[in-house]
Amino acid sequence: MRVLKPGGVLRLAFPDIHLQVERYLEHRDADRFIADTLMTQERPHSLRDRPQMLLVGSRHHLWMYDGNSLSRLLTQHGFVNASPMPKGQTRIADPGPLYLSVRAQESGYVEAEKPGGIQ
Repeated sequence: MRVLKPGGVLRLAFPDIHLQVERYLEHRDADRFIADTLMTQERPHSLRDRPQMLLVGSRHHLWMYDGNSLSRLLTQHGFVNASPMPKGQTRIADPGPLYLSVRAQESGYVEAEKPGGIQ
């Protein structure tokens, strides 16, 4: 919010829990579902590994969103017109070389605007 100019569009690509659940319902593999969410991690196996975990931290997700829940979160934090976007589409006037379908098999897309633009 701090660096976006008024009326600017924020575009987020995120690991979409909705897509994960759809894959789970198709394959019925709970182990794969949990692994694919990246919300679990192995505990350090040795005393040597523990300081690294303390310094670097987890490389896994702490939370998962779908398009509606992430849009709601952005709205709660002051953005306007937050909504899920289909892959390959954007409200950004000139996206230039922005790749609009990054990791489309696992990602959802949300765009929101910083208030104060031309209405």
